[in-house]
Amino acid sequence: MVQENVQSTTNILQEIHAAEMQAAEIKRNAAEQAARLYADAQAQAAHSEETNAEVCKAYTDTQIKAARAQAEKNYEETVNAKRKEAQTYCAKALENAETLVNDIVGRIIRGNR
Repeated sequence: MVQENVQSTTNILQEIHAAEMQAAEIKRNAAEQAARLYADAQAQAAHSEETNAEVCKAYTDTQIKAARAQAEKNYEETVNAKRKEAQTYCAKALENAETLVNDIVGRIIRGNR
């Protein structure tokens, strides 16, 4: 019976040792996998950052071009509108000047000053 207890204890100790070895192997494999996953994640993050920077630059360039085009369009519209206003003002001024000139010429010719 003592021999059976010793044998049983030895078996238990061997099983505990085997379980500890297996746990150490699982832990080592998990640490290696975690390191690989971390390195992959860092590489993906660096690639994403680079790609996003390129996309943002392209978007910024596109928006700047669109803003310039819109500004030029607004400028042309404003200049054209003000040109029309100036033409209308000048036409009225000429019309008024013609009336005044005719009045003055008429006074001179008639002798009314």
